[in-house]
Amino acid sequence: MKVLVTGGNGFLGQRLLPLLLKRGLHVRVLGRQERSATNLPVEYRRGDIQNFPDVLGATRGVEAVFHLASRAGIESHPQLYDAVNVQGTCHILEACRQNRVSYCIYTSSPCVVFNGKDIRNGDESIPYSSHPLCDYARTKIQAERLVLAANSPSLRTLALRPHLLFGRGDRQLIPRLLRRSQSGQLAQIGAGKNHVDMTHVDNAAQAHELALLALLRGHAGGKAYFIGQEHPLPLWETIDEILRRLGRPPVTRRIPYSLAYASGYVLEKLSRLRRNHPEPAMTRFLALALGKDHYFSHRAAREELGYSPKISIEEAMKDYGAPEIPPSS
Repeated sequence: MKVLVTGGNGFLGQRLLPLLLKRGLHVRVLGRQERSATNLPVEYRRGDIQNFPDVLGATRGVEAVFHLASRAGIESHPQLYDAVNVQGTCHILEACRQNRVSYCIYTSSPCVVFNGKDIRNGDESIPYSSHPLCDYARTKIQAERLVLAANSPSLRTLALRPHLLFGRGDRQLIPRLLRRSQSGQLAQIGAGKNHVDMTHVDNAAQAHELALLALLRGHAGGKAYFIGQEHPLPLWETIDEILRRLGRPPVTRRIPYSLAYASGYVLEKLSRLRRNHPEPAMTRFLALALGKDHYFSHRAAREELGYSPKISIEEAMKDYGAPEIPPSS
């Protein structure tokens, strides 16, 4: 069986590729670099999901697509998020139809349901946010809708929503925390009692492998699934523990949630006035992510995909050194 992975050179992609190869699959990667960033025996196609001919060629002859590629963060112009996350996904789906690809697994995000309020043990019945707080969330909602609506007997689709990927090789979450810590910009938002879901990248890769197996069995088509760890973690205790393991001091500054949210709104507006649209030090989305509870039930993924995280929180934290982790409450 031949499969295509978009974003195969990324953090999650590099953990997924070995799992697919171990299953004996022929793996093709579509990426913008000259060659694959891995030394794995994969077929590499240079291309961009924004360019439909690149996508059409890359999907020719494959049976399944893992669509991992997306524009993340909050520092780019809105048009770029639309071009990559929405139009790029349209290209993937249309190419799948034209080339008679049978399965498409889309990497979404829990941010599609963030509504500015605490989410505790939320499940897949939570509606999409009616007021997404950033272009990333807005375009991920649009893309996920497209993928799930495309599900049919000839093209089976589903979406996975892994939450806050972390682990060795992370290029987003931990590096951003470190940069803010080193510059003195890292501050606890709110009372510091909020709990969140986090997902070790190996567990997210495992969920993608299981999703393909479920689709092959004729299950799970047209659905979205939250993916996470065994239990929610106290966010700020966890951040302090990771910083300690990396030789950084704990967070001592405190900012009320309402002030962080209001500051985020103002800084977003100012950022949009600047030519290069830099990422603000605070945004409404970041205030929500750092100051509110957001954790989810994984019951549907467990029962319908067979998902159960192989890497425990204790094991996952070893990526950062020392042996202890903050307790769960």
